[in-house]
Amino acid sequence: MKHLFIQGAIGIGKSTFIRSLLLPYLSEVGGFFVQRIYIGKRYQGFSLKALTEQRDYVLNHQVRNLKEAEHIFLYCDEEGRWHQRPEVFAAAAEYLHQLLSADKKLILLDELGGIELDCQPFMEAVLNVLEGDIPVLGVLKSVRNRHILNHHLAVKLENPCCYMQKILEMPGIEVREMTLENKEEEKSQMRMFIKERFCHGEELDTGRN
Repeated sequence: MKHLFIQGAIGIGKSTFIRSLLLPYLSEVGGFFVQRIYIGKRYQGFSLKALTEQRDYVLNHQVRNLKEAEHIFLYCDEEGRWHQRPEVFAAAAEYLHQLLSADKKLILLDELGGIELDCQPFMEAVLNVLEGDIPVLGVLKSVRNRHILNHHLAVKLENPCCYMQKILEMPGIEVREMTLENKEEEKSQMRMFIKERFCHGEELDTGRN
């Protein structure tokens, strides 16, 4: 196994646990994560964030209005309809290409399977990353969650299965499903995946998260 992807229900803790594993090694990790943008108690948008320093690796961000958040690729209007901004992913494609020549031990792709599937430059960059030499740890949106997203979009995704199928068919990829029943087992698998790339036989301390 070269690349590991996790699927699972929304809110089960995939991204939170991955963050806890990667925090000690951020200087050796590249990639991106999705940040949920809150106004009050409701999330109103999602931002694409490059993985940099610990202080910026925040999964939930509170703002007074969406103009305070950067790189929003999906947001909700006053009528409850969700709108996409695919140009955010087009701008991020070059960043992914640069990771192939960066001195990194791991690339994070958290998550794939949403509106970026309609952005050809970004998805081609993702495929290039997966064909490269750097291992990838990522989260894949499940089929059910993609259907839920597409149902709420003001403009539907054109062909959400095309690039997902290409990803799943690439050699060296393992996709694992996290459920409430196997959550601890899947956490153990992710610990081992990280340990093999960073710890060189030393014990991995995850703070029991």
